[in-house]
Amino acid sequence: MRADAPLEQIERGLSEEPILAYRFLRYLNSAGLALRQEIDSLRQGLMVLGLTRTGSWLQELLPSASSDPNLQPIRHAMVLRARFMVQLMEAGQSVALQRELNLCGLLSQIDLLLGESMADALRGVLLPVRIKEAVLSQTGPYWPYLDIATTLEAANPEATRACCARHGFAAEAVNWALLRCLAAEF
Repeated sequence: MRADAPLEQIERGLSEEPILAYRFLRYLNSAGLALRQEIDSLRQGLMVLGLTRTGSWLQELLPSASSDPNLQPIRHAMVLRARFMVQLMEAGQSVALQRELNLCGLLSQIDLLLGESMADALRGVLLPVRIKEAVLSQTGPYWPYLDIATTLEAANPEATRACCARHGFAAEAVNWALLRCLAAEF
């Protein structure tokens, strides 16, 4: 991380690394850090911790960072899922809701990277209730976005159409969201 990098760039970098985002949220709410407030978003954490302390924390993590190339496809899929979910959200929604939905998609498969159950993985992380509802109990306002994203990943057009209908999304809107997501990749 460059010392003069803008906050948005650092936040974007964290949101492109699911394990790093997960560890950052755990670190921010750890007893050892003893912050006066609970942190439930990457942006809030960056603002409270500050860029200098965040940079120091990242430097400490570097030696233990995973470079396993076998995990790269899962990481990339998680980032794409998060981006797709944000693209599917109605235009005009607040940036804070978009960030929260992005975090929901980003952490929705963290159990695969950690090798533990989702409930255990999220136990030590303070997250908004809407994210935990979607990821743990398949309910709440973010569940339709996560359900459509996971169904779409299965590459079954009939199941995708049924899922879109179940949640009240037009197939055309889902296709456009997917195209915008993929276009941003290239």
